[in-house]
Amino acid sequence: MKNINDKAVLTEVSMSRNLRAKSRKEFRKELEHLINRYGQENWSDTPDFLLADYLMKCLEAFEFTSNNRKKWFGCTKTIGRGHAK
Repeated sequence: MKNINDKAVLTEVSMSRNLRAKSRKEFRKELEHLINRYGQENWSDTPDFLLADYLMKCLEAFEFTSNNRKKWFGCTKTIGRGHAK
């Protein structure tokens, strides 16, 4: 029985990761369109897709740093991933 439960948990985790990846891809694409719609790429002469990639990396770096800060202070919940340790 335990083996079946382990597989169910792994399947759920995998599906959750896939959903997050899809959500992040959709958000990144929307961010690219938003940058383009408001002409925010013009002042830096940087293509909208590069700015969207940069902003996504900023969000990832903030999540990473925030989670490390929480670990440092002994908190158990992480930011972004939504999982308690």
